[in-house]
Amino acid sequence: MSGPTIQDRRRAPARIRAAAPRRAGTATVRRVGFSFAAEPAQVAQARRRVAALLGSVWSDGPAIDDATLVASEVLTNGCRYGGGRVRVRARVGSQRMTLRVSTPAPWRDPQAPPDAEGESGRGLEIVLALAESVVIASDTDGPGISVTVVCLAEPVLAVAAGRAGAR
Repeated sequence: MSGPTIQDRRRAPARIRAAAPRRAGTATVRRVGFSFAAEPAQVAQARRRVAALLGSVWSDGPAIDDATLVASEVLTNGCRYGGGRVRVRARVGSQRMTLRVSTPAPWRDPQAPPDAEGESGRGLEIVLALAESVVIASDTDGPGISVTVVCLAEPVLAVAAGRAGAR
């Protein structure tokens, strides 16, 4: 086996770079940027990297689970529909995760309804339900697409339930 195929953009050992905190005011902010070949076997490794980054800042299990699920769906779609190399940039602070996934080719139409009988097509619905915000945009440098999602340290469904209960 020739080692990891996910490449850190800084070319330094990923564990050292991913673990190095940056300060924004008084809150710890951690970042990681890497790319991987759009192969299904690589998605799990990318998901683990994002989950480890989340776990290094957040302590709430459900929020980490929700944000990891969002990341998994976006990474999977990037692999499935984007082809080439999938570029990932993640930033995690005490209150939010921002994840940007870019690919060299466009994905399927996000407005297209999922196939009721198919095994796929529900990932975007999951992302929309769990993320605080989702932005899907064409890449400025080609025909590809970038998907940027923001997840909160407090799961969106819990926040919505709290707001509904306060009425």
